[in-house]
Amino acid sequence: MTQIVFGLQSPWVERLRTTWSHVPRWETRVLRDLRALTSPKRNFGHMRRVMDVMIAEEGLEEIVNSAGPPDIFSANASSAATSSARGCVPFCGLFLMDLMENDILPTVIHGDGVHDPQTLEQAGFKALPLSLQDRPMVNVLKFRVLAMIIKTVIAFQERARSYNISASSALYLRCLRLRCLPAPVLT
Repeated sequence: MTQIVFGLQSPWVERLRTTWSHVPRWETRVLRDLRALTSPKRNFGHMRRVMDVMIAEEGLEEIVNSAGPPDIFSANASSAATSSARGCVPFCGLFLMDLMENDILPTVIHGDGVHDPQTLEQAGFKALPLSLQDRPMVNVLKFRVLAMIIKTVIAFQERARSYNISASSALYLRCLRLRCLPAPVLT
């Protein structure tokens, strides 16, 4: 849906004034609401809130907020996912953006001059022992954020279990027979 709305906002489509004049008002209102939902402003804030509500509606917050690995096989999580007839296919671009932003964070934090005893005491922390002050430390925040992103994807996978999808062997075989263009033609 997000990509369709983005496509409808392209300059080429928006220039079709005659075509847009034939679209009923209620449909343009729906498009306006969808534009607001999929707006990239504030890091897709509206869409993120809707996705959080969807996770909360299904009772899947425990998957996202749990301290350890998600318990996706528990009776509570699976019954919540199958009790609803509504599924959801989230905008994967949000997860990819979050993963890219998280990848920028350093994996190891070096303690060069960070351990000013006065600054730490003012903040309410005790200074590290001298033996640990110059050793690199693992950036735990980076891995917590990574875990939360992955758990959110898992929560949406649980929610998607409400879709009854059966594989088509004929379509699968046809896809296997697809040939791609050679590399020189693509470049």
